[in-house]
Amino acid sequence: MTDSRARRQKLIAEMIRAGTVASQDEVTAKLAEQGIAVTQATVSRDLEQLGAVKVKRGGIMSYALPDQIA
Repeated sequence: MTDSRARRQKLIAEMIRAGTVASQDEVTAKLAEQGIAVTQATVSRDLEQLGAVKVKRGGIMSYALPDQIA
């Protein structure tokens, strides 16, 4: 894994753990705010590699990591 991919995936995992990330577009926008320009396809691959899945929490769909799913 490249350093940039590892850093990006770490940031994505932190976003997911910090709150509700509801879409790949939202992840892409939040990464752009931090100076990381990526495509939606890259975000999609990152989410898959992290094992992120969409779950319904309090009536809202958002991403969760495997260790967050009860």
